[in-house]
This record gives sequence, C-alpha cells and structure tokens, in this order.
Amino acid sequence: MGFVLRRCEPWSCRQIKTRKWKRFFALHGLLSEAVQEAVAQDHFPLILAGNCSSTVGTVSGLDKEGLGVVWLDAHGDYNTPETTTTGFLDGMALSVLTGMCWERMAEGVPGFEPYRNRESPILAGGISTRREYPDAWLRHVPVGE
Repeated sequence: MGFVLRRCEPWSCRQIKTRKWKRFFALHGLLSEAVQEAVAQDHFPLILAGNCSSTVGTVSGLDKEGLGVVWLDAHGDYNTPETTTTGFLDGMALSVLTGMCWERMAEGVPGFEPYRNRESPILAGGISTRREYPDAWLRHVPVGE
C-alpha cells in the first residue's frame, strides 16, 4: 500500500447551490468517492478536514469489515435534530454516522450504511458525553480532567 499526496480542489458553498443540509450530504458523497478511489488504487486515504462531519464521507468510502472508530473530541457530536439546542450539523456527525438521524439523506452518500459496531465508536476525551447522551451506546474513555 502506497501513500499519495493529492490536493483536492477546495469546495465553495456556492458550488453546490442547495440548502445547507443538502450541501452537507453532497460533500460527504464527494469525499466518499475520493476515499473509494484511493482505496481502489491501493493508496492510504488520509483525510485532513476542518470538521467532524467529514467522518461520514470517510467511513462511507471504506470497507466496513473490521473497521473501528475512535472519536477524539471534547464533544460527543451525538446530537440529533430533536436534541440539538443549536442546529449545528457538525454536532450531529456521530449520530449521522451511526444511523441515529438523517439516515434517509445519508443513504445518498456512496457506500453509506449506518455504522453499528457495538465495540465502537469509542469516545476519547469527551468532557460531557455521559450527561448529554445518557442512552448512547458510546464507549467512553476519559483522557484526564
């Protein structure tokens, strides 16, 4: 397996002229396709992104067999449209990934299937996850106080 550094063209919100939540999933679809292409060429897809929701496109582009997810974040990002107090889509990234919300929209992302491995995701470092998501099946690993 080789490494290839490929610069992707930056996307502007104006390039996909739809509502914010539609852009959210359209961008995940593009990312998933890029990951699938890298894997098909026997390259290691390394995604450097500025938001948590990129995991939806990244995981969708990978083979789920034996895949584990470790969520390194101070926040669980396990909100849903019903539980969010801000409406911030990135705060729903882990919920989308696990099929807890927006599943119909996520089905349009190539390779998407709800990630429901009960051994993960493992949340490392979440400061308030147990209080915010008492019913979540996340494994919580505190990383100091």
